[in-house]
Amino acid sequence: MAQIVVKLMDDGSRKDRASLPESVAGLAGAFAVDLRPMHPGVPDASLATYYTAECDDPAVAQSLTEKLLEDATVDAAYVKPQGEPPKTTGA
Repeated sequence: MAQIVVKLMDDGSRKDRASLPESVAGLAGAFAVDLRPMHPGVPDASLATYYTAECDDPAVAQSLTEKLLEDATVDAAYVKPQGEPPKTTGA
């Protein structure tokens, strides 16, 4: 399972901050990925620009991320690295 994180541009041009730009929604739909607000319902406009999705296939997640980065409404997009257990000193 791969987690995708997307940050949209916050230039004030988006009137409806509760929905994705059509271009981003179209890309997500083409990859069968459901992007959802990372912080739903928050009054802070900057937090409303973050979206996230879970994707079963890491290769699909990476491909979608690359396409999202080409979109003018996207400020940043990445596949969140998998967590690792803490390293021990061996003592």
